[in-house]
Amino acid sequence: MRDQTRLVLLGVLAPIAILGPAIALTAQFFPDLTLIGTLARILESAAPQLLLAALPVIAAVALLGGRLLALVLLLGTLIGGAGLVVQHRAMSQPVDATARNDLTVLWYNMLWTNPTDPDRMVAALIASEADVVLLAEPGYLRGIRHRLTEAFPYQTGCDTTCGIVALSRIPVAKTVRIQPGPLQADRIMVLELDLPGRAPLTLAAMHLIKPWYYGITEVEMDSVLTTINGIDGPLIVAGDFNSAPWSQRMRWVARSTGLALPRRPIPTWPAAAGPLAVPLDHILVRDGPVLRRLEPWGDGLGSDHRGLLAEISLPAAP
Repeated sequence: MRDQTRLVLLGVLAPIAILGPAIALTAQFFPDLTLIGTLARILESAAPQLLLAALPVIAAVALLGGRLLALVLLLGTLIGGAGLVVQHRAMSQPVDATARNDLTVLWYNMLWTNPTDPDRMVAALIASEADVVLLAEPGYLRGIRHRLTEAFPYQTGCDTTCGIVALSRIPVAKTVRIQPGPLQADRIMVLELDLPGRAPLTLAAMHLIKPWYYGITEVEMDSVLTTINGIDGPLIVAGDFNSAPWSQRMRWVARSTGLALPRRPIPTWPAAAGPLAVPLDHILVRDGPVLRRLEPWGDGLGSDHRGLLAEISLPAAP
């Protein structure tokens, strides 16, 4: 009876031990517009979590007598995980803590239904000491935006139907708001900033829909590519991409635009998962800006996303 139970358990766990790493390591390569492709877009951002979750199952397979299979799966998981790391390093830039801090940027998906006490949110945004605050799902601002005017006198975007609002302590030379297709207005916003002694800077913010919303995501990504590749000079892009660095979408963004992701991704969703969350929000740079510091922001402030607070070094004026 014991041998029979062991074999049943082994028969149940072995496919799970095989399927988890297989999905984690291959999902990013499946094409869209198929059932498998849709599942791949949903699961690909959780690749590291799937690999970690597979380890105890592989250990159980070994304990149940499938030692050779467990060894093969363990080696495949470790090699595949190393491959994800190598892939990410090729399209990322390390933080340089020795660089000068010229601009502090806060990106935060506030959540339309954020329940946080307004006094606490106002105090947190001001205390962030960000020069520019970029907020997605900004409906929460309707009751408190006037209280942020003194700290952030330069404000762009509405807080009712718009997708992004920008609050700035420094003057904004130009603002362009883009509606990518049949979507909520201002899901992409481009700001031009002039800082004394620094080269002119473009700062883009975007909140992208989930990559498996076929028929809409293609239009949106065309707008993203057109927007980013139409910008010359130093560029910073912040946003909720609804995709992790190792996803098909983020590989496409990095390859098509030359933007560099941060070397150490910050887990942002769901916020309650803390360091075990998936990094769906990013701050990317191109043509001169260097991340000096990048850390999560907004834990406990009511959103399902953690924000990103970045200190950035900018190239000197020519």
